Amino acid sequence: PHAAPEPSDAKLARTMAETPTPSMSRRSSGAEEEANPPSLVLPVCRRHLVFDSNSSAPCSPEGVRLEQFPEEGRHFKVLLLQFLLRLLDYLSVNMVLPTLPSYMASLSGSTQDYYHCLTFTALFNILGNSGVGAFVDGGKGRMLPTYVVTAAITVFGSVLYAVAGSIPCLRSPLTLIVARSLVGLGTSNGLLTMIFIGEVCEFKERQLWTVRSGLCRSQGLFWGPALGTAFAWLSTSDAGLWGGDTIPGWFQAAATITVVWLLVVNWEEIEEVALPAERASCSELAEGASLLRFLRQSRVMAVLAVMLVCGIAVSCVEAAIPVVTQTALGWTGTNRGLPLSAMACLITLGQVVVIAATKRGVQDRTLALIGTVGFASVLLAAVAAWRLLGAASLGPVEVLAPFLASSFVTPYSMLGTFATYSRLTMEDVPNHKGKAQALRDNVLSVTNMLAPCWLAVTYSGELLQSEIVPLSCDAGLGLVMSICAVWFFASYGSLRPALGEHLAPLLQHKS
Repeated sequence: PHAAPEPSDAKLARTMAETPTPSMSRRSSGAEEEANPPSLVLPVCRRHLVFDSNSSAPCSPEGVRLEQFPEEGRHFKVLLLQFLLRLLDYLSVNMVLPTLPSYMASLSGSTQDYYHCLTFTALFNILGNSGVGAFVDGGKGRMLPTYVVTAAITVFGSVLYAVAGSIPCLRSPLTLIVARSLVGLGTSNGLLTMIFIGEVCEFKERQLWTVRSGLCRSQGLFWGPALGTAFAWLSTSDAGLWGGDTIPGWFQAAATITVVWLLVVNWEEIEEVALPAERASCSELAEGASLLRFLRQSRVMAVLAVMLVCGIAVSCVEAAIPVVTQTALGWTGTNRGLPLSAMACLITLGQVVVIAATKRGVQDRTLALIGTVGFASVLLAAVAAWRLLGAASLGPVEVLAPFLASSFVTPYSMLGTFATYSRLTMEDVPNHKGKAQALRDNVLSVTNMLAPCWLAVTYSGELLQSEIVPLSCDAGLGLVMSICAVWFFASYGSLRPALGEHLAPLLQHKS
């Protein structure tokens, strides 16, 4: 009889434990360099590996112990500043969108120009994500310069947006399209936050901070319109130099300059720890891992599919609210957007619950599965209820309840898939983390482009007049999301942490 194969975790720990204890300090030049073997540098922050050959359990993961860096949490301030920049970006976007149609009309633009502006903003954000991800992967120390350059582009685009209504030669819809495209290109630095989280955080912390990143979007959605209204009260005109339509541009420019300056002042590069080359035989290093091979994995495609479909559903829900409230409920004016504030509150509540669950040890893959199944169930239940009750007898509760319920489950699906995908990139392709995270952000940008197209097909024209509520829209999304949920469930076992919670963030490669 053949012996059962040894588990990979135990094999890795045993190999590490049986090897003499190496020095984890940085190599010096001269004679010390000749005495020490070549080193492989792995990005590790806040903690580093210490190989304990005297461990009482050499065949267990206890053969690897953790040792604290002396400056615990010194990257915390930098991480908070990056979150602040993301929050201000979301605030600015949600200040601009309510006034952009009227601003475009004041410059002789049409509704078609408004749609083109949104499309080009998302398109340039995709291009920016791809460029930023590839550049950061090219070497160490590139994050801060990337922040500075992209911030300069954002500031230029925001100022151009703010002055377009005051300078005669710039009074054109094309100016607003160019300005918002530049802002979309500049705000692609948002993916640097996810890369930074992957670099400096351990397994549980990475999952927790990924979940917290979703708070930036929900708070921007909640406070952005209110802040824009408050600034409009202080304006002197609509499209003037200090107008209700142009103040959001000045706000984003000033906020970007301030936060990026604070980033430059407080920035600290990520530490590296030298690992002697003979220890490379303990594992298969991720340096040679192919990004394309990583993306071809069924489990990775399942995560991206859920992210794509859920992102389209979220964008459709938010974009359809003004149309639904006017068509089904007869609301007019600013009342049409009131449900968005309630949805933002429920999104925040869902995020708080997700954070609490994460702290209690619930894994990211579990959160993603719960959210995907829950989201699909809400959409299909809404279709069934609307058909059963009939469009003519629907009141505010029956119309808005599915939208509010979907807002609560959104953090489970979106943040769960974000955390899962981020963990997979750090486990499998840490040297391609920039491009991998850029792909994730591009998926989200694509959802912003596809959602209006889906609504135009399923909730406009004759369908809008006959259905009143988005029956066809929700039915199609619910069906596709159910298929993705089954795919994700089939991949659930392969999505568990590769080396366990205590080893994966330290080694950042597979055994």
